[in-house]
Order: sequence, then structure tokens, then C-alpha cells
Amino acid sequence: MRVSKRPIFKSLLPILGLSLSLSVNAADSRGIVRAEDGQEVLRYGKSYALLVGVSDYGWGSGWKDLDSIPRELDRVAEALDVAGFEKIERVDDPDDDRLHDAFEDFKDEYGLDENNRLLFFFAGHGYTDTDGKGYLVPRDAPNPRRDRKGFFRKALAMSQIMAWARQIKARHALFLFDSCFSGSVFRERNLPEEPPYITKLIARPVRQFITAGGANQPVPARSTFAPAFADAIRYSKGDLNKDGYVTGTELGLHLEAEVSKYKKQTPQFGKIHEYDLAQGDFVFVLGSGELKPKPKPRTVMAKKAENSGMEMRFWDSVEKSNDPKLYRAYLAQFPNGTFAAIAKIQVEKLESSVGWAKSPGDVPISRLQTGPQAGLQTKSQTGLQTGSEMGTAQGAFAHPTATTHAFTVRPDPADARVRILNIKPRYRPGMALKPGRYHVEVSKAGYERMRQWVDVEKAMILLIALKKLAARQAGDKWSDPVTGMEFVWVPKGCFRMGSNDGDSEEKPVHEVCVDGFWLGKTEVTQRQWRTVMGDNPSHFKGDNRPVETVSWNDTQEFIRKLNTRSQSRYRLATEAEWEYACRSGGKIQKYCGGDNLDSVGWYNRNSANRTHPVAQKSPNGLGLYDMSGNVWEWVQDKYDSDYYANAPRNNPQGPSSGALRVLRGGSWLTYSSFVRAAIREAHKSGNSRYIRGFRCVRVQP
Repeated sequence: MRVSKRPIFKSLLPILGLSLSLSVNAADSRGIVRAEDGQEVLRYGKSYALLVGVSDYGWGSGWKDLDSIPRELDRVAEALDVAGFEKIERVDDPDDDRLHDAFEDFKDEYGLDENNRLLFFFAGHGYTDTDGKGYLVPRDAPNPRRDRKGFFRKALAMSQIMAWARQIKARHALFLFDSCFSGSVFRERNLPEEPPYITKLIARPVRQFITAGGANQPVPARSTFAPAFADAIRYSKGDLNKDGYVTGTELGLHLEAEVSKYKKQTPQFGKIHEYDLAQGDFVFVLGSGELKPKPKPRTVMAKKAENSGMEMRFWDSVEKSNDPKLYRAYLAQFPNGTFAAIAKIQVEKLESSVGWAKSPGDVPISRLQTGPQAGLQTKSQTGLQTGSEMGTAQGAFAHPTATTHAFTVRPDPADARVRILNIKPRYRPGMALKPGRYHVEVSKAGYERMRQWVDVEKAMILLIALKKLAARQAGDKWSDPVTGMEFVWVPKGCFRMGSNDGDSEEKPVHEVCVDGFWLGKTEVTQRQWRTVMGDNPSHFKGDNRPVETVSWNDTQEFIRKLNTRSQSRYRLATEAEWEYACRSGGKIQKYCGGDNLDSVGWYNRNSANRTHPVAQKSPNGLGLYDMSGNVWEWVQDKYDSDYYANAPRNNPQGPSSGALRVLRGGSWLTYSSFVRAAIREAHKSGNSRYIRGFRCVRVQP
């Protein structure tokens, strides 16, 4: 498992001093989960659901149609509407591309806000292979007993869903599969002996999974799993401890018992096997069971409900302040209010506190952290903590309705540069910021740059420790967390660029020196392209085949979008960087990795007239694949046939003008002479063809 190199943060935020333990039995339709004493344990932002159903499988596919799925998903959608989900997206009978796109588009649209909660529900056939790996079956996937290769080209692997689950930034995500297949994630270890009660731990991140049955269990024509799930959250049947909530754990226990009563199926459930994403619990806040009525005109009869809502809004602001004056104001306005008893306790407790801050300037800061463990941990990462645990004094500001909050970053090293990227004013310690999201960057030469979105809702001090860059070695690897692209470190060096045995544009042979850089281990694949762009322009389809039929302009759009989603920055290689890396660090090699072309590349003699999945041939001396053949690779440079005669020695960037862009490496369609290390090709930046692809360079942090 890869260990993240991003620095850990610690947020210094004021937190209420009361202990939160047992859950409240009153539902809150706004997605707020409260403790028995009325205090807030968890507040969801918005709730989104994706429902995917495959009922009509292709003729001759070998899969039975499941005609009841549309009606079952209608029932699920109604239950989620009652449970307070703002948007419910529905996809019926998708083929493999649409199934991938549905998951990825939903993840990208709604999964990047950490306060959202996401629910995925798939109904259709599932399959478990002999190695125990599970797959979802789209409409156009053949039965593997008839066409095994065809199935794996179309089916959606659970491993891909796990990868998407890790990419999601939302605090809580629940995946339900009304299908029968297996997987280790569905076998929860250490099941609770009784339904767990709500505690503050539920606020921590979680990725939970429930499937209707295990491998080799029959798929019924009519589902019990879907209606049992709908009734569990709509009519409180899943509320096993009667506390007003259904957690993901309760739901798994309930469905395991309920479904097996009626079908020869045993639902399985569990959490992702990754500590930081397995500590929380998904929560449904129960309602009346009735669909939301259409809005009605307000009348005087609604006065009581208005007062109740006013009280709740007042209390929401008071409980975050830790100001005894505000608790007294609440008691004056609502002497017999729902939270009157709690307010009285808080007034007595806060006014007797020795360390009470009298003004915004009187903010004692405790337990400031330094060193490699310093940093911000947001509430979505750690759950609610006491003031001392957060390293923040109580009463850090006087009134919760203040329009700005003091914001300070304390970097380690202390002279690191701090920027806030999405506002114009230059950062300064203690600057006043309006409530909102801010994109913070901390950087220093010799250290990994950090970028992080931060929600500023209160006065905040961030301790950020940058990680010192280790000395890199040739062949070191790094993976992009958004796409999974792997990069290989190419150390700096000098080499003889060009060839005296090739075309005139490859001459003269001249010495070039390049700085070290990270280069893509393989060409960008179709799966990686689709993760960023949402489509797949390739002629030869296959997730692990290189994306092709892309122009130079298309590569720039891919890089632009990827740069907005990643903490790293990317670009194309220069022509000099590309050839230096191709030659295994500037060695004298005819092809990229040696003189035996069949061992390192796909070309017209061995390709069978198509592209091939990446990394099937031998790598070159740096661990890079397919730099000779498979697809031509766009590079950054403009083209000039005479450029080599006047090129600079150090880090040449190509000519400053020209109508064409350079491609290198040859393709599956070309002769052996056109996949040499020194070969140069050029086309207009808008031209695309099924022999052209690319690989990326990661800009050094």
C-alpha cells in the first residue's frame, strides 16, 4: 500500500467541552446527528445517490433478464427521497462505457466535497472469478462461460470501484450491490454483538459496502434485497436500537437477517481495508416515512413550526460559540426551549472556567505541534475532539455571526512561502478571511510542496510541516492519486542526441544535458484518460491500452483538467527529455531499451495491426515501457527540421515558432526504421489519428 507523502495538518478550532456519547432519538431532516444531550455529533452537507440498474441484458449474452429491477429502483429512490437525499441520479441498462462513466462522473461531480455523503446502488448480475475477484456486469458483457476475454473487456471490476472509493473526498460513502459476488471487503471482521449506538466516532471518514449475496448464490428474478433496504430506511426497520438513526453497520446486520429469511441469499457487508477510511459509520437520519410534500403557501397556522425552526437556528449558532452571554440570550428567548437545561449547565460551566477568553485577542493556544507530525486534521478526518485535543483555547472569538475570522499558517520550516491561491490579497499572518473554502499552498525549495483546501468557519491557526525531499535514485517511482498513473524518476545527465544514420532532421548529433524529471512509466491509458476527461476517443478499446486518436491540443486539455484536480502539476516531455529517457538515460541504443526491437516494442511486424495493453514488453533501463512503438507520443516542442544545428546544450525547449508539433517513438503501424530512438515526426496540433497518444511528465514539487 502506498503511503501518502502529503503533510498531516492539525486544525486549531474551538470545540464545545461537553462529552458526546449516546445518540438522540429525535430525527433532524437537515442531516444533523445529535447526541442525547442535544449537541451535534455530525452534520452532513448535501446527500447524493446514484442508482444503476441493468435489467435488459443483450440477446445471446448468456445472462437472464431481471425485469423487476426498474420497479425496485423506483422503491429505493422513494426511500432515499424520504431520507433527505437532495439529488438521486438514475442510470438504466448501461453498457460498459456508460457504466464506467456513470460511476466516474458521479464521483467527480459530487465526491470532491468532504461534507457530502454519497450512496451508490447497483442492481444487476455480479460475477466472481476463480481468483475470488468480483465484477459488476453491464448490459453488453457476455457470460464468461461463453466468452471469457470478452467478459473481462466489458465488466467493471470491484478493484476499480475500490480505487474510486479511495479517490472520493466526501466524508461518508456507502456502496450497495443487489448482486451476488464475493470479495474480502464484504466480510466484516469483529462484528458487534449488538447494534452500536451513535458516538462521536461516526463522524470519521468511512467507505462501507453491502452486497445481496456471496459467490455462487442464485440471483432471484425478484429482489428481496432492494425492498428490504428501502423499508429499512423509510420505515425505520433498520433502526435496531431505536435511536432514530440507521447506521451502515445496523443496515448490514438488518439486511443479513432479513433477506436470508426469504431467499437463499446471505448479504455480506464490511468496510474498506484501510484504517483512515474505516473508522466512521454512514448514517441515515430517519423521517416520517412519507414522501416530501410539495411546498404549500405559508399561513398563520404555521406559526408554531416557524418558532421551532427559529429556535433550532438560534441553538445552532449558540452551541458553537462557547460564550455564556449567548447561552443566556437563548434562555431569555426560549425559557422553556428544547435545549434550556443544557444552556443552563453550559452557562454555569463556562462562567466558572479559569481560562475563559474575554476578547478575541485573549486566545491562549496550547499544545502547538512541530516536526514531521504537525499539520491540520479537519473534523472530517478525526471526528469531534475536545478543545485541548485540537490545540485551541475555548472562546477564540466573541460572536458566532462575525463576518471574518483570523487565519494564520505556521509553516515548518518557518521561512516557507505561504499563498492562498483562490483570492487576490497576499497572505499575511492573522489576515481576516470571510467564511468559505480557501486553497492554501506552502512551498520551499528542497521540500515537497503542499496544497490543501481548507474550510474557514472559525478563527484558525494551521501548523504545516513540509516533508524534505529525499535524494532520488534512477528508477524511483511515484503514483498520481487521481488517475493512478505511475511515474519513474529520470536522473539528470548529458548525452549525444540525434543520429548520423537517420534522416537529415536527426542531424547533427549534438550534446544535450537535461535536469532530472519524473516521466510516465507508460503511455496514458484509456482508463486514465476517462478518469479525467469522462470519454474515450480511442479506436482500439481497452482500459489498459494507450489512449489514441488524440491531438496535441487534446493532450493539453487533459493536462489542464488533471492539474486542477491534483496537488501535482503535469506537462508533456520536451523532445530532449523524451530521447534521453528513451535511451535509458542517454545510452547508445538503437531502440528505446536496446537493439532487440521485438523485446521492447510493438511495430508492424508483431502488432497484429492494433495497439496492445501497456507494459507487456520489456522495459528499458530506467523501467519505462513502450517508448518504441505501440503509439506515437506527442511531446511539447514545436518542429523545425534544422533545430538541432542551433539547439542550446542545456534543457532545450524546442524552437519558439512553427506550425507543427513533434511526435516521437513510432507506433504499431510503422516499420522498424520508424521506431528508432532518434526518429522524429511532426503534425499539426489539431490532428488526431489512432496511432497517436502521449505520456506525461510530473513537474517537480
